[in-house]
Amino acid sequence: MSMYLAFVSNNDTNRLLVSNSGDGKNWQPSTQVGNESSKRSPAISFVSSGPQGFTLGFVANDASNQLLISQSADGKTWSPNSQVQNQSSKAAPALAEFENKLWIAFVANDASNQLLVSQSADGQTWSPSTQVQNQKSKAAPALAVFENKLWIAFVANDASNQLLVSQSADGVNWKPSTQVQHQSGKAAPALAVFENKLWIAFVANDTSNQLLVSHSADGQTWSPSTQVQNQKSKAAPALAVFDNRLWIAFVANDTSNQLLVSHSAGGKTWSPSIQVQNQKSKATPALLALA
Repeated sequence: MSMYLAFVSNNDTNRLLVSNSGDGKNWQPSTQVGNESSKRSPAISFVSSGPQGFTLGFVANDASNQLLISQSADGKTWSPNSQVQNQSSKAAPALAEFENKLWIAFVANDASNQLLVSQSADGQTWSPSTQVQNQKSKAAPALAVFENKLWIAFVANDASNQLLVSQSADGVNWKPSTQVQHQSGKAAPALAVFENKLWIAFVANDTSNQLLVSHSADGQTWSPSTQVQNQKSKAAPALAVFDNRLWIAFVANDTSNQLLVSHSAGGKTWSPSIQVQNQKSKATPALLALA
């Protein structure tokens, strides 16, 4: 079992880096993702059906905002990037494996802020993007597979910053969005499935930058949010399930930009934060857990 953390370096190079841990406490020195860099947070996924299991999705480190993919068999040696053909985004993408395909979700690279998805059987050749019908967001989306459906979570495209979710049985036809009741966030949310519930993590929509979580048994009715005790972040968090615990990764809420993780056995009581040793980032990290 291992957890993998992908992130943008804490300097002007914007290099993409990966670190891993077998217990969530002791983290390996970061390694570079080939020669790749990005001006936005990366997304990470593992596709069990392909030879290049680890996949990073990211926005090009230039004005094109082209969406790119890099793959790795071991999480250390990465392929040169390939394009998600004809797709670009002004915000970080999200990745998920659904129905034996890799899916990428992203915000359109124009003023519409339309949410889009594309899918690939091999991570190399991508379908034309399709709209998440009538859904827009001013921040990066999150993806998860829950009850055999693909779910997307996002921040409303207005001043409310309301958190919303939508679901699809095929990745093409999407249900109207529903609210994560009474919850808003000023940064992109994170999604994970834990103990047969869909969990969402986010930064409070106020000056506190408090990290919060909420959960739902059906994706429609959500619990009141609870605090990740004593943990705050100036960037969006990431979620993953590892060793029968829910883990959250985030950037410290100070000038250090230290990467931190915390875990919970039930999603209510959280451990004190643990440093990802010697690793810092100026953007949201991506978190992946493998059994």
